[in-house]
Amino acid sequence: MNLKHDKIDIIAAGQQLFRANGYHATGIQQILEEAKISKGTFYNYFKSKEDFSLQVIQFYGEYMTNYITNALIKESPSPIHRLKEMYASLIAIAQQEECEKGCLVYNFSYEVAGQNKAIAKALDRQYNDWLDVIERCIDEAKNVEEITSKKASRELAELIHSTFNGAFGRVKMSRSTKDMENTMNILFELIKN
Repeated sequence: MNLKHDKIDIIAAGQQLFRANGYHATGIQQILEEAKISKGTFYNYFKSKEDFSLQVIQFYGEYMTNYITNALIKESPSPIHRLKEMYASLIAIAQQEECEKGCLVYNFSYEVAGQNKAIAKALDRQYNDWLDVIERCIDEAKNVEEITSKKASRELAELIHSTFNGAFGRVKMSRSTKDMENTMNILFELIKN
């Protein structure tokens, strides 16, 4: 039996539950049922729900860092087009998921970060990893004069990604990505050089 593979399967199952139901509405029993494991198996791998959540955050965060890196760190198209395409692809995922799930890191930040310092720190670390990649792409865009150079690249990365994730709240209410698409179009117009 490959224990590492089993652990990843449990984490992946938990990730899906957390994205669909949130932290507080997802219990250990649901995780056991989704992963098809016993309580003993769960506690062989994870000390607690918090420990499990921290490992889910890392798993999800690393997946998204790779996703963002693959979308943004390449030769073509131009940097601004890569940014727009990446956000368009994330909007398409929201549409496929019927506007119900959103970003695990952002969802947890609203639900748990104010109550749990360890989770808040893990969420912040993952979010900053994403901003590092977005910032690099913005630096490229500034170098070819596609994006304004009046603001620091890190500030622009924070503005773009926070605006995008904040728009998920509206998406969940309206069950439509139309407002999110409009928001991102306006934002990209505002930061143009």
